[in-house]
Amino acid sequence: MKWICLIVGGSLGTIARYLIANQTCRFIAYPFYGTITVNLIGCFLIGFISFVLDKNFPGQTEWRLLLIVGFLGAFTTFSTFIFDSAVLMNQAKLLAGFLNVFISVVGGFLLFILGSYVGKFFCGA
Repeated sequence: MKWICLIVGGSLGTIARYLIANQTCRFIAYPFYGTITVNLIGCFLIGFISFVLDKNFPGQTEWRLLLIVGFLGAFTTFSTFIFDSAVLMNQAKLLAGFLNVFISVVGGFLLFILGSYVGKFFCGA
């Protein structure tokens, strides 16, 4: 059952990442905005989902494997974020590279906290 959770979650996370990143890039000309969008959404979702699972399904590892390890593991794109930042910096676009790092890290952390608070509200905690 654990492998099925990982396979299903990972497959859906990969598809969601592809769709959201491509749609973002259709509206914003810079390719790294797709990665930022996916990473920020992923940070919010991991904060929200981890709180909801801990509160409502303690000890049930299948949900965690399906949603956090599988779906969000495939959905978020930290390695692509690093690659995008390095490419920008290697192209002498230092401000864009550092802006990418700053928005992703600080924005991701803030959205993780927001996701946790929304999870608390959702659970009535």
